Amino acid sequence: MITSYQFTEILMGTMFFILAYFMVLYFTVTGKIIYWDIIWCTISILIILTLKYLIINYYILQSQNFSSNNNIND
Repeated sequence: MITSYQFTEILMGTMFFILAYFMVLYFTVTGKIIYWDIIWCTISILIILTLKYLIINYYILQSQNFSSNNNIND
């Protein structure tokens, strides 16, 4: 149900997030970087982006189904 463009955006967004978040922590944290924090936040971003596209596609599918039912039943 996820298009190839959306799948690519999820992967690229997640990879960019890992890099950006690591660089922010590297330049701002004076102590030791907690790698579990990076992994946990990356998994959260992956889930959020995936749910975003699944919900968007669901509502697009519902609106197309609703409009076709109106045309048939009228």
